[in-house]
Amino acid sequence: HVTLRLSSPGASLLNALSGESGMMISPAALGSEDLGTKPVGAGPFTLVSNTQAGLTYEKWDGYWDADAIELDGLEIKYLLDDPARTRALTSGQVDMAVLYGTQVKEVESAGMEVATGNAAYMFAFWLNAGAEPFDDPDVRRAMIHAIDREAINQAVFAGTCEPIVQPYSSGLWSHVDGLEESDAGEYDPEKARQLLADAGYPDGFDFTLLAGSSKIFGQAQEVVQAQLADVGVTMNIDVREPTEVVTARRKGDFQASFAAIQPGRPDEAQFLTDFFTPGGRNNPGGFTEPAIDAPLAQLRLEADQAARQAPMEEIVTTLLEAGPPLQPLCSQEVIFAFDPKVEGVEVSVNYDYEFRNISLAD
Repeated sequence: HVTLRLSSPGASLLNALSGESGMMISPAALGSEDLGTKPVGAGPFTLVSNTQAGLTYEKWDGYWDADAIELDGLEIKYLLDDPARTRALTSGQVDMAVLYGTQVKEVESAGMEVATGNAAYMFAFWLNAGAEPFDDPDVRRAMIHAIDREAINQAVFAGTCEPIVQPYSSGLWSHVDGLEESDAGEYDPEKARQLLADAGYPDGFDFTLLAGSSKIFGQAQEVVQAQLADVGVTMNIDVREPTEVVTARRKGDFQASFAAIQPGRPDEAQFLTDFFTPGGRNNPGGFTEPAIDAPLAQLRLEADQAARQAPMEEIVTTLLEAGPPLQPLCSQEVIFAFDPKVEGVEVSVNYDYEFRNISLAD
């Protein structure tokens, strides 16, 4: 067995170990220079090839529960273009694909089946609290009120992306009811204009949004761009390759960005620490809100969800009122579309890809 000795309470540790942090790697492979491209783990499949086009796996007979795995292998193709994924599925090139709400009717009309679920997964407006003008809390608060999240949901996601101003969607234990309609979270362009005037920007300002090349992001960005223009803010969009976007975020070399975030991974307490506390790995602007320190410490003490709800509500509410640097737009319903011969498809609340229970009917 393994004994872990912690320097502080860590109720979130079990959740963390159930994700990437707890994945087992062969001790004999730890010193290998190519471990990143030729992993040696303990899962049900062995990696056969790793290319720019995708990943290929074959079933591993040494898995502890190998008899329960019905697939002989698994091929994952990288298809970043949304229409390309739809065509690949309906033409039989792939058996399963991750889609957005705007693609559902097309695949269903082609005879495909669809599984949906609520998960801790959101699209967010990421502001650098260390860069002007987003170092001003009133400017960040103005951004919250200037964006019509329901309009984004309908125009871009066909009603499948729940509008939120907090990291967690309804139905999750960590969701706080009523925040979207609260004084701090409501859509109110006039309030946004007043906050901008209070911050010294009565005529608005210009800023640059660092953006990836995703089509769905592009559509959402255009909607937000028009909404911000309505309160006098000009958003210029700088489209770059995904690796460039990730690098710039880590270095804090950006004013604002769009991001897809999984706020339940590896655990809610760790997510909040990473994004909203000094020194957090996803807090390049050094945002700080001392009022969340005590409830966050309490959150780390508790493993039971019922006991975690009160400190979570305090944290989420406080962050919204403070003008957070990470501003949720909507929580995307997870949509898996698949050929009817595919069985055992389930949607995980943490948006994990789970292949152990999948099989192909004869």
